[in-house]
Amino acid sequence: MNATLRTSVVVSSVLFATTFLAGLLSAAPLRFQIDLLAGSGTSPTNALRGAALQLNITWDAAELPPLPPFGEVDTRWAIGSTAASLTVTGSATADGVYEASFPTSPFPPHWVATSQPQIDGLTVPQMRFEINGTSHQTSPLFVFFDSSFFNDPRPYVPKAFDNEDVLYWGTLDITRRTGPGSSVVATVVSGSATTVPEPASMALAGTSILSLAALRRRK
Repeated sequence: MNATLRTSVVVSSVLFATTFLAGLLSAAPLRFQIDLLAGSGTSPTNALRGAALQLNITWDAAELPPLPPFGEVDTRWAIGSTAASLTVTGSATADGVYEASFPTSPFPPHWVATSQPQIDGLTVPQMRFEINGTSHQTSPLFVFFDSSFFNDPRPYVPKAFDNEDVLYWGTLDITRRTGPGSSVVATVVSGSATTVPEPASMALAGTSILSLAALRRRK
């Protein structure tokens, strides 16, 4: 193996490892998938009654620094590049995929990571969906973990999780905001958050793989 190829392999491997470790130690983009089941609600006019729902959310927590703490144990991030959609199946009239917007009143939309003595939690912000010409708005959705999930030092860094990591999920109120007011209460069936590979990490991974392939071919 010549010196140039050896150097390429070593440099690529070190850069990839450094980027990977840095990602573990700092906030990274997360992709949430949350499966819900809408209850009967308070009015038969709500199109989501009895439907299966799936929230798909991508949140780049690393894009913006955390907002000033609003308490000793809370850390907040602005929405940043958050994007979300709601997939509805099994409804009477509302099956489809709906893009989310984030209402700004009465407070700017934000995520909250909190660490209490007995429990850790993550708050998913409110979302708004236009479904069949009618505006629907969600309440915040709370995810509760055990007290070891977020670790010091602060600010707490959101991280990937599986449904098995969750102690329990809060419920989600979906309120119809236009026309006759009504709401449904959706219960979470399952949910997870996975790390979204950043382009730089993917490029470095590709470089490492190609370098190792070249080394194998040469040998």
